[in-house]
Amino acid sequence: MFLVIAALWAASLILGVGGGDGGGGFGRILMDLVYLRPQSRKQEAEADYIGLMMLAQACYNPKEAPRLWQRMSAAETSSPPQFLSTHPAHEKRVESFEKW
Repeated sequence: MFLVIAALWAASLILGVGGGDGGGGFGRILMDLVYLRPQSRKQEAEADYIGLMMLAQACYNPKEAPRLWQRMSAAETSSPPQFLSTHPAHEKRVESFEKW
């Protein structure tokens, strides 16, 4: 993760991202990586849990949820590392559903 942050900082300086202050873009990117994306993943995980409970109340088999995400993972050709994503990785979702 350190290498990604260093590369983003260097790119923001070179490209002048951030309104000409030479680093404002880096601050926004860092805030996004450190606070906003993890918070978004947390909210997605909470939505997964609520959806699982609703699935069970609607008389669907909740044991199928991890299998769905296993199929999604198998069908995916490429994905960014989880720390760059706003959603949990498929493998993490499978673990969470099996735990719940």
